[in-house]
Amino acid sequence: MYRWSEYSQTDKNGLELYYAKGINRDEEPTKDYHFAMIFNADKACPQNNVIEIKNIENTEQYLTELKQRVGWDR
Repeated sequence: MYRWSEYSQTDKNGLELYYAKGINRDEEPTKDYHFAMIFNADKACPQNNVIEIKNIENTEQYLTELKQRVGWDR
């Protein structure tokens, strides 16, 4: 279940990076999920533009991978 998202930054081509958090209340104990999402300039967010962040303490590797995948340009 979606909990919330937060805008992070925009590249020079209009791509927008967001952080999103979800929660699965069907699991015991309840489990949180963290994602980085990059929306295209047309506000679409294809599945390829989403990555699950499995280690919230070390997000840099996930963000680097996602940005390379979608062609992020500072």
